[in-house]
Amino acid sequence: MIGKILRRLIFIVIIALFIAIVSLLVSTQITGTNQFEVIRTAVEHVINPKTEGTAKEVKPIEVEYTDNSLLTLQNSATFTLKTKTELKPSENTKYEFFLSQKPNQDNPFYWYVVKVNNIGVGDFNQKIRLEDVNTAAGDINISGSRQAFNLPFGLSEIGDWENFSYTADGDSLLALVDKQNKLPLDYAPKNLVDVNKDLLLYTNSSEPILITTEAGDALRLMAKDAQTQLSKNLVIASGYRSYNDQYKTYASWVRQLGQEEADKVSARPGFSEHQLGTVVDFVDEETGFDLTNDFENGALGRWLIDNAYKYGYVQSYPTNKETETGYLHEAWHWRYVGIENAKQHKESGLTLNQWLNQKRSS
Repeated sequence: MIGKILRRLIFIVIIALFIAIVSLLVSTQITGTNQFEVIRTAVEHVINPKTEGTAKEVKPIEVEYTDNSLLTLQNSATFTLKTKTELKPSENTKYEFFLSQKPNQDNPFYWYVVKVNNIGVGDFNQKIRLEDVNTAAGDINISGSRQAFNLPFGLSEIGDWENFSYTADGDSLLALVDKQNKLPLDYAPKNLVDVNKDLLLYTNSSEPILITTEAGDALRLMAKDAQTQLSKNLVIASGYRSYNDQYKTYASWVRQLGQEEADKVSARPGFSEHQLGTVVDFVDEETGFDLTNDFENGALGRWLIDNAYKYGYVQSYPTNKETETGYLHEAWHWRYVGIENAKQHKESGLTLNQWLNQKRSS
């Protein structure tokens, strides 16, 4: 009798287990959830309970940037961002992060250039998510406007040079700007002075010609000494040129010469030393106040070659150095780098961009 009851109980248990397994299989098919795994996990939790981990605190990221509205003429805009910690790469195709400079003994920041892509004509506003390698995070909002601009026929956009890097810190006298090193759209030098109004120097432009205060002080002294020694006046034809001004200047040269020839005599936007505010172009009466290499054959041109370094100025594009500089010779183009730097550059025998690149690598 007991054996019969036991057999019935075993049969009932087997039937119940079969029904339960079938039910779990049907539930798995319907919900897409592995019910066997759910049960196993629950049993493990009962046997070996675990305490929930404490959520890691997400701290706000420390950043510095100039919250100005960006004005661009092209389908992208770039601005400088400084952080105390390294950023993770952007996962959003609307913007990119480019590391320009790491912290050193003189600078505690990571310098980034942020590029906002695919900007249409009109106003824009872009929220940018920042996350660093220590999980700190935060958002910044960048706004601005793209103005319509008619480029020369056949040119849909002014592109960058291949394999270039960004130079975010344009305030440095040793900032490298050439065909492989580009300034961002938002870079503009501080403390600009008017060459004619503030420095009382000769210009041949109806528009104000600007230069940084430090470069201007050296320029005024150099022009005074040249006039004293030669009884001739240095005349300044151009100075600071913004990113957008260079965009228009380059486009004008493309219209005149075509892009291949324009690239030999004019810098693409962001790749011009004029954006630094430490460059001047000289002309004089002997050459009819024209930008010409005949300038260095005259008294003032020769005087600059022999003496400009004493005032901190160097010639960026010397003769027969087109391969090294990327540009044809420009006898009129002089850049202020500081007296000691100018002396070291002269002694090196290198072109300015070669010497600056060497300094940056050392």
